[in-house]
Amino acid sequence: MTLSPTACRRCRQQKRKCTRELPSCRRCQEFAANCDYPSPPDRRLLAVQRWARRANRNQGTQIPVSTPAWPFDTGLALLQSYFSQFVTSGFFFNQEDFFSNYLAGNIPKSLLRSLCAFSSSIFTPRANARSNLESHSRSWLVTPDLEVNHGRDDFGTGQLKAVEALLTSFHLSLYWYAQDSAFQHSIQWILQRQAEGDALSPQTALSVFGVYWSIRCIIQEPGTVDSRVVVELPDLPAFATVREISHSIQAGRRPHSENVDEDLRVVSRLLAFMGRWFRVREFITALRMADDPVSMLSELTRLDMQTTACYQSFKADWDFWRMSSPKSARKYFISEILYHQCRAVSHLHMYLESQQRDGADHEFIQLTGSIAFRQMLLLTEAVNRLLVMTPREQACSIPPVVGYSTFLAASLQLAALVHLRDHEVQRPLSNGDGLENALRACVLANLSVLSHMKCSWAPLQTLWDKLLPLVYQASLIVPEVEFFACQPHPIPLLHETTAMELQNYVTGHLSPIMTIVDIAEPFYLPDSRYDSSARSTDLCPPRELPPAAPYESPSAPCTGGTSATNELYEVIPEMHDHLNHLGLNFF
Repeated sequence: MTLSPTACRRCRQQKRKCTRELPSCRRCQEFAANCDYPSPPDRRLLAVQRWARRANRNQGTQIPVSTPAWPFDTGLALLQSYFSQFVTSGFFFNQEDFFSNYLAGNIPKSLLRSLCAFSSSIFTPRANARSNLESHSRSWLVTPDLEVNHGRDDFGTGQLKAVEALLTSFHLSLYWYAQDSAFQHSIQWILQRQAEGDALSPQTALSVFGVYWSIRCIIQEPGTVDSRVVVELPDLPAFATVREISHSIQAGRRPHSENVDEDLRVVSRLLAFMGRWFRVREFITALRMADDPVSMLSELTRLDMQTTACYQSFKADWDFWRMSSPKSARKYFISEILYHQCRAVSHLHMYLESQQRDGADHEFIQLTGSIAFRQMLLLTEAVNRLLVMTPREQACSIPPVVGYSTFLAASLQLAALVHLRDHEVQRPLSNGDGLENALRACVLANLSVLSHMKCSWAPLQTLWDKLLPLVYQASLIVPEVEFFACQPHPIPLLHETTAMELQNYVTGHLSPIMTIVDIAEPFYLPDSRYDSSARSTDLCPPRELPPAAPYESPSAPCTGGTSATNELYEVIPEMHDHLNHLGLNFF
């Protein structure tokens, strides 16, 4: 006798027990009724439904659970911290549109988790590690399985678009590198991805270490980072070379191992000066908190001696860039720029803080101003060499730290050029034309780098807003800068005699020169923030500036309409270059 898997329709409607015989059950035969059985269910559909119900259960208790509500106020505070303190947020998002979408609930949850976790780990003080903000970030992201599930939900269902997925991955990378065990997590991940047990190359290990080191030294605020900057490496043979390099650069010296080839030595030189830049940022923070800047002269001297000793330890690598690949040569000159930036910025801030507190008459303070300008000239020489060997289409490979240093150099040199022209009108100098041409060449070299970097760095519009009044006073126009950027430049840019004469002139007139320029620091320190609502399409200077017209500030960045995230969908192939520009793939 054949039985049906289900009861017949008549028995089901009358809620009677069905014998399920085919073609007619016993009860329908007794009443001479039409016996009809429903179609059998789709077993594949039932299996999918069972799998979906199982995925929504807690695997430990098998009790159905619901997704916890998003902590709206906490998330809003973390997002505000992200936009106010993370320098490249304006490149990724339009702040006004982003918060509008956040209030409307239109931001993907995985993207929100990555942004909030990164914000809490970077901008929440270590003393508040168990605060509400930190606890939320850890509950979202610290458990790897949890984040894998979140990523599978968003990526697998197609709810996360390509650019949003890339931004999520980018900020998750920053989050993991901000944690104390980030380097170990990254190494374990790389070791698991190695095919058939292949050994980890020193280049790969140093690349992972370099990303972690650059984020700690350049992006994070000094107050949120352990001042010792101690990095523990896994006890594996593949990290023997990287371990020696890390110990050397943390001590501010050149690695001496024979196993360190020239390419690794160039990268270690760059990492060493990143560490010195972190010490400079610590010094500037302490200088601004000091009651008397002159009391910090001994600390400045010690910092300058350590930076110079680090530079001297790498002196033997000076001729290597001539024989190396263009990529290694660019890294070499970026490290050269970092060295001069470390010395110039520390001395310049000492002079500025003393000038603001009526202590600039001290002879050692005058010496710091002279050293700062001299280092700016040497920095410009390194910038010019970098400009010569960097094709315009590869300008995004220049990291933002170079843009900041060229902004400082251009500001100081433009102010000196304006003061020199006014001085020439009142009292002509015997070598005035030579000094003016030298300053003009230096200014054009620095502005050319900023012109290369336009549309690639969020604070760039703010820097151009500060520079354009001085550009107008110096009778320069932006097309002239772009023409200079396309032409071959002499090396060296300045002769030693002209550089010394220029340094002597600026040192004797540094106080009035510094009244012309307003040097702020929108990139690293929190007391002067850039307009984070700037959009990537607005980050370029005006195409021309009429020489006879009074200066007018460029139009304000547009804050309405489509989010800047949507604008990036058209430039997905260029996103790798932009992330490279941020320093994450620079190694």
